Amino acid sequence: MRIVIQAFMGSIIIHALYFGSAIMVRSIKTSRYKPDIVNAWEQAGALQSEIVFGKVISPSLYS
Repeated sequence: MRIVIQAFMGSIIIHALYFGSAIMVRSIKTSRYKPDIVNAWEQAGALQSEIVFGKVISPSLYS
């Protein structure tokens, strides 16, 4: 029974280290992120000017 408790505690410690490090890395990346708004505005492409509703199905699928 003692080995089961030790395995359970070890699993909790490993999971806490894994999730804690993932949260820390993501928070550091978020705090250091600086978007490049000027270049993003210059590279913006044209938007689609037409809207299509539905789907065209080839008649050869039904033969």
